[in-house]
Amino acid sequence: MKPHGVPLLFLYALTLAVVGCGRGGASDSVEALSPTEEEALAAEVRQMVGALVAAMNAHDPATALAFYEDSPKFLYVGCTDLMAGSRLFKGIVGPFLENPEVSFREEILQVRVLDVKTAIVTTRAASHVRDGIFTTRVLVRGEDGGWRIRHEHASWPGCKDPAPPHPGTAGPFPRP
Repeated sequence: MKPHGVPLLFLYALTLAVVGCGRGGASDSVEALSPTEEEALAAEVRQMVGALVAAMNAHDPATALAFYEDSPKFLYVGCTDLMAGSRLFKGIVGPFLENPEVSFREEILQVRVLDVKTAIVTTRAASHVRDGIFTTRVLVRGEDGGWRIRHEHASWPGCKDPAPPHPGTAGPFPRP
């Protein structure tokens, strides 16, 4: 069918292109922020990371762990190990942070503000026992307005190899 001599398929494709290029989708949210707003949010994230490291070096696990989301959906990936849920993570990390010999340094490499409630921060870090730690944290704004870590990944040189997959899940898979 050709309304006014233009193929209907062409009109449909043109409509999709115009609508698809419009603003307002979730992936466009950072463009909706002004550079000033984005920088203000990034400054909040940098301040939060500084406060986290200060609490860790003060051997104050309650304050340090308050920067982590208290949720069973929290996920920590340390090289090739996973800790699912904040309860497990806080139970292991809390006592470690009480040790007066433990110390940390972090240099922020990048802060990426996704929207007013979500950001990603990447750091190069070191501890009293290891240099060359890289962390990536996904942050969400908490109900109190503060930033909380929802997902953290840390890796460092010499990470152990991941556990082999279960024999029933290892490839190669037969083709149908």
